[in-house]
Amino acid sequence: MREFESVLAYWSRHKRAVLAGIAVIPVARGFDLLIPWLIGRGVDELQSGRLTWPLRTYFLLVVGLAVLKGAAKFLMRYLVVGASRRFEQQYRDDIYRHILTLPPAWFQKMRTGDLMARMTWDVEAVRMLVGPGLMYVTETLFMLPAVIILATYDWTLATLICVPLGLIAWSMVHYAGSIHEESMRGQERLAELSNVAQENFAGVRVVRAFAGEQHQQRNFERASERYCEQNIRTARVRGRNWTLIVSAKDLGMLILLAAGCYRLMSGRITIGEFWVFMSYLGLLFWPMVALGWMVGMVQRGRASLKRLETILSEPPAIVPVENPFRPRAVRGEIEFRDLHCSLGGREVLKGIHLKIPAGTVLGLTGTIGAGKSTLAQVLPRLVEVRPGQAFLDGVDITRWDLNRLRRSIGYVPQEAFLFADTLRSNLSLGRDDPEDADPTRLLEALRAAQIEEELLSLPRGLEAVVGERGVTLSGGQRQRATIARALFADTPILILDDCLSAVDAETEAEILGRLTRTVRGKTCLLISHRIAALSQCDRVCVLEDGKVVEQGRPDELLARRGLYHELSLRQQDEAELERR
Repeated sequence: MREFESVLAYWSRHKRAVLAGIAVIPVARGFDLLIPWLIGRGVDELQSGRLTWPLRTYFLLVVGLAVLKGAAKFLMRYLVVGASRRFEQQYRDDIYRHILTLPPAWFQKMRTGDLMARMTWDVEAVRMLVGPGLMYVTETLFMLPAVIILATYDWTLATLICVPLGLIAWSMVHYAGSIHEESMRGQERLAELSNVAQENFAGVRVVRAFAGEQHQQRNFERASERYCEQNIRTARVRGRNWTLIVSAKDLGMLILLAAGCYRLMSGRITIGEFWVFMSYLGLLFWPMVALGWMVGMVQRGRASLKRLETILSEPPAIVPVENPFRPRAVRGEIEFRDLHCSLGGREVLKGIHLKIPAGTVLGLTGTIGAGKSTLAQVLPRLVEVRPGQAFLDGVDITRWDLNRLRRSIGYVPQEAFLFADTLRSNLSLGRDDPEDADPTRLLEALRAAQIEEELLSLPRGLEAVVGERGVTLSGGQRQRATIARALFADTPILILDDCLSAVDAETEAEILGRLTRTVRGKTCLLISHRIAALSQCDRVCVLEDGKVVEQGRPDELLARRGLYHELSLRQQDEAELERR
């Protein structure tokens, strides 16, 4: 069972509670065995007229033992199941924490529905194994005392009872594999259904724009039908199994009635002993079912652990270094030395040499696919490069403490993303308590991003809850909100990656003009394909095919009549055509 080695560390954290719960099981099972025996003895003594204790004493003993049994079983489940729930929380939290460290390429190949299924269904399957599963195994051990007690009364009758119990065990083991396989297929169908729904919800505007509602509805219905059919197949297998179990129990009851009545009439057993046999048959029924469930749990747990281990075995995008660099202050000097970077097997950056003094506003532009966004992602280590190629304040970024590095950089990506939360929480992203955010500085950031009036005019202002991915805001509003978020973070370095593509060129130039004045004293990388937006930068760097082909002040580059000048003329012609 090497698959379960990874969960032993979690189990050991709660072993006291689990072992205490398991230790209560003999007490609860002892009461289970004692109560029928006591009733049977009382019946025999009542029939013979020679009561060892008064009838009231028997009654109070049975009631008292029943209360103690209920308390013991409650304590058992509270300890074991409670510990398994805490295990589940920690295990899921650690998986989630690990997922956050994985590279972007991993998320591109992992479907959201499948990932959610693993985080819920698979973690639950492992919990059932290490919690209730241990309970079931321990309970089955107390079948032996029950059989021994029955054998002391009548070993022949005890042997006959074991026949249907064996049939129950065989049925559970026989169908466990089929139930497991069908259940896993059902989970795959559920993940498929979740993926279809999630993609359609996320792309609802595209679906409506292309009048694709009926097509997507059919896709969802087909996925839903496959999920339904799979659940029916699972129910069919479970039904066969349960039918055999119930039939075996009824068969045991029939055998006991036939043989027991015969031996009762022949005087070999008493009415009280017959009552004990009848009661113990019910007690033995549950452990046999639990044993079969345990077999299924082991199979499900192994399969789920394998699925979860494929996540946990994925190497993180960034491996922490020993004694990382944590400066008290960050100046913001950036340098790239012979920077090479490959993505998806294609070399995107090809020997970039670039030094950006602290406090410089650097514009980055170039042709489509030149590597501008990749270059911007290198500094916060969203794209990993080899040591010795990227430096911040003269220190290799691979030597920096990752959290300190990223908290020094305000990054605004091309895709404006907002969480389904209040605007205040979105703008205060990264802070431990958004409510403690300085309202004056927050308003200044909104004003600099030119979105103050629009957000404050909403019905609840900054307490308004935006939809998933900020769907209740327009594209331009989302982009400006993310800019305000980066400004509010007040980091010494600011990276704006073509983050105003959803607004017109004139508005972009106006916003960036105000931004360049706001961020004076900070190091700013301003990426834009619109040349006019870069006119107020201190320097501009032009990229083509992953290489720096031009750099200098905007007016100098225009005078050189190189690629920067060519892009400027092309955009002026396009603007002129649009005005016509």
